Amino acid sequence: MKLSKIIEVLPLRRLSLAVILAITLSIALSLINAENAIAEEDSIVLRGSLVPISARLLQNGSYGDPVSEQRLDFYDCLLNSFIGSSLTDSNGYALIYWNLTFDHPLGPTLLNVTFEGNDTRSLAPSCQWTTVTVVSATHIDLEYTQQAYHPGDQISFSVELFNDQDEAIGNELIAIYHDDILLAADYTNETGQVTFNLGCNTSWCSLGNNELKAVYEPATSTYHNKSEHSIIIDVQQILPSIELEDMNGTQLQPDEFLWLKLNVSAEGEGLPSANLSVLLDGNFVSSTTTDPFGATEHLVHVDYLVDLGPHTVRIEYGGTERHAAAYLEVDIVVTSPAIVSLVLPDYTIIGDESQIRLEVHDSLRRPIPGVHIAIQDEPTNETLNIPVPPGHTITQFQHVFRGPTGIRGLLTKVLGNPYLTNTTRLFSVTVWLKPVISIIETNILGYASPAQSFSLRVQLNSSETGLPDRLIAVRINNTVLPSQVTDAYGLANITLLAPETQGRYVMLLRTNGSLPSYELSSSLEYALIVSRVMPVQVDLTHYITSPELREIRVYLVIRCLNGTLLEGLILNYEWLTISATTVSMQSGIVELILPMPSTAGFHRLYHYTDGTQHLHPSSGHALIVVSEADIQTAQGIGIAGLVLTLCVSLSLVGIPTLYRKHLIS
Repeated sequence: MKLSKIIEVLPLRRLSLAVILAITLSIALSLINAENAIAEEDSIVLRGSLVPISARLLQNGSYGDPVSEQRLDFYDCLLNSFIGSSLTDSNGYALIYWNLTFDHPLGPTLLNVTFEGNDTRSLAPSCQWTTVTVVSATHIDLEYTQQAYHPGDQISFSVELFNDQDEAIGNELIAIYHDDILLAADYTNETGQVTFNLGCNTSWCSLGNNELKAVYEPATSTYHNKSEHSIIIDVQQILPSIELEDMNGTQLQPDEFLWLKLNVSAEGEGLPSANLSVLLDGNFVSSTTTDPFGATEHLVHVDYLVDLGPHTVRIEYGGTERHAAAYLEVDIVVTSPAIVSLVLPDYTIIGDESQIRLEVHDSLRRPIPGVHIAIQDEPTNETLNIPVPPGHTITQFQHVFRGPTGIRGLLTKVLGNPYLTNTTRLFSVTVWLKPVISIIETNILGYASPAQSFSLRVQLNSSETGLPDRLIAVRINNTVLPSQVTDAYGLANITLLAPETQGRYVMLLRTNGSLPSYELSSSLEYALIVSRVMPVQVDLTHYITSPELREIRVYLVIRCLNGTLLEGLILNYEWLTISATTVSMQSGIVELILPMPSTAGFHRLYHYTDGTQHLHPSSGHALIVVSEADIQTAQGIGIAGLVLTLCVSLSLVGIPTLYRKHLIS
């Protein structure tokens, strides 16, 4: 069987070579990437560098086994010189370093690697060639004046191009770039030099540091390496200044004019035709332009747009491409008298919330920023602090007046804005007492039988106390009934007879008040229905849960709306799955003993009564709440249940295993 061996040179940037097969052996040659690699093409090497070359010896083809301890010889065929030799390692690799001197000719160079063969190991000789391109390194020298450049200036600099022997390279194209933007390009002269003049403008540069890059990209035929050189150009605008030479003061009133005398200069000279914008609190109001000497005079109208308080007048110069923007700020203060008004209800009632309308504004009826009003109630010395919403002149608030009735003073003070005058004003208000009639007890629920006697316990009071010795007039529809006088606590007991005719009636209770005492009249209407057939109402009074007995005792009361407690009335009820009837006892009381439900939560007890000749039918439900603890207790799970469980567990531990398994099963 014939043996086949291959020597392969493997680069870091792969350089592919054709495989040459000898009779029994072939060698593949490549370059290893190192510092000498200067282009994307691996076949380009840099003169004056140390070039590593690696080869690999394989047996039986390109995918065969590596051959170690064999010598490979490397040759420069252009100079017909021996480069060096190396033994292959355990992986079949042999490595040498080619010292590529500066005097080596530029251009294509043929390299050869040779394997002499080894008869002892039955290895046939073979060789391989590859072509590399030797190029010269280049460098660029760039001279310029280091300074701050301004838009509109000329940036001048010269560029020189040299090879690796420091020899000038003429007639080569040099390109100037900024952020990959081509700005200029020109060829070097016979001394390798070229001069550039760039206009400094914002079409290509920006304020601050700008990188300019001189780039040389040679043609392939020149056998020169690419090179570049960068410099940093600092581009800055010229800073002008705005000076205030004179003004007519900083304290102003609405509708006055602020007079300003200004001067704009740059680099020690007046800046002519400079456009200035005048802003008031950030809002543009007017503009002006400087004369040939950089001076100007201007008037700013303090109109309705200017609120009370401190303000800032800002004069802005927008700048140009060459000159930076600049500004000047002047602080002014605007003051005005405060105008306050209060609007109260027609009747201001002691103890009631009175809706009060407050209006405050300046002399131009504009809102006053940051203002709030302190209002002092003179009889009680109570002080209210009322904020006014920003941007508004009107606010409303509620206030409960206390103390005596009659005419009293309200002293207002406008606070929160130190730029106001006339901030105090006294208002007068009449405060009334408004009695309230309320029924605190009655033996009917809005219904009465014809000619039925019923009673009312009425109280007449103010917001603070009961009102004694007041006459309460009583009337049912158009029938006037005897009046009653309240006692020391404002209470009155009224006993009345319902009309004999069935129907709807309105009972009116009224007190007339007293103007000298600043006491208003008051009334209360009570709706009364007179009927021979009464509605029935079933009320839940209470219930008792007995988890141990697994029952719930429920207590109900049945009554007519005319106050009659119904005894002996049949009550139908439904609970869970139970439907039953019972009869009310004395005073209309019904007691039900119900079973405990199996789940916790809200449960409904439904009930209804049938109608009779004198009673309307009724229906409804009562809500019964059963807790989880009650359910657990009813099911035997509680302290006793835990004790029982513990005893069973201890018993199981004491029983032998076989008996315990039997017991568990």
